[in-house]
Amino acid sequence: MHLLYRKIHEKGAVIYELVREIHLTGGTSPFPTAEMGLWHRSGDRLLFPRLQEGERPEDHAVVIDLKPKLADLNLYELTDVWGYTTLSPQDELWAPHGLRLQTIFRDGPARRCPTATRARFPLQNTREFVHEFLYIRQSHPGNWAWGRIGFVNGALLFPDQFWALTDAMRQAAQDDLEGGAD
Repeated sequence: MHLLYRKIHEKGAVIYELVREIHLTGGTSPFPTAEMGLWHRSGDRLLFPRLQEGERPEDHAVVIDLKPKLADLNLYELTDVWGYTTLSPQDELWAPHGLRLQTIFRDGPARRCPTATRARFPLQNTREFVHEFLYIRQSHPGNWAWGRIGFVNGALLFPDQFWALTDAMRQAAQDDLEGGAD
């Protein structure tokens, strides 16, 4: 489950206002279904098919609580997804994903954080990004599902997949350090 939030910029802070729950997998996945090899989707491109009339991608964000079962709150904004779609030996499509997440709130007691429907966070002087690797598989034609959550959802990356994903993610991280990317 992912949550769509409206971002409201206000005097030294960003207010995240819950709009609705969204799904990034399933029959309407924003991930490419026929694009083999390396691909990239920015947060805007992930959001576009999920927005309703009048909602603008630049005013919204996909927010993930990376540790939803813990007392501490860990909120991250999904900014980019890189994937590498390939065929498995059983002729099933699967794609390891490298996610880039921008820290909103990390390892803080949930009782100190505002409600989940509307939360105000101070603007950060520097942006902190973290990266996560997952995979999705095509469960039925045109229908993507996350790897087996609760078992092992770690992606085994073969050399071509590993180098393509890490090179793309390293370039984005370098751009961030040099101040050249949003």
